[in-house]
Amino acid sequence: MILPDELSPLGHSAAIGSVAAAYFGWLPPLVAGTAALLGAVYWALSVYEMRTVQNWKVRFIQGRRAHKLARLRAEEKRVIAQIQALEKLRADKVEAKELVATAADEAAQLVIHAALDAKL
Repeated sequence: MILPDELSPLGHSAAIGSVAAAYFGWLPPLVAGTAALLGAVYWALSVYEMRTVQNWKVRFIQGRRAHKLARLRAEEKRVIAQIQALEKLRADKVEAKELVATAADEAAQLVIHAALDAKL
């Protein structure tokens, strides 16, 4: 709070008095305007520091953080899925190369056996 709880009634009374004096014209214009402005600022700060307003602010901030965290978790899942897909492609590519190499070896052996059978 702006003022300790013991001085809060004094601050409220001063703010009300300054705004009332400015409204009813009991003060010179410059002093009245300054007093009204200070009183309004004091009231605005008092309202802002109320527990209800602070709870609203905390809930708003927590909501934004929760939304941001949810977006980050979704992005994380997407990136992990992309990495897994790339790993699977890489593993499949290696497996395909091994399959082609095995087929080439078997074809070479068949050619050799066919050549040997033809000579006999």
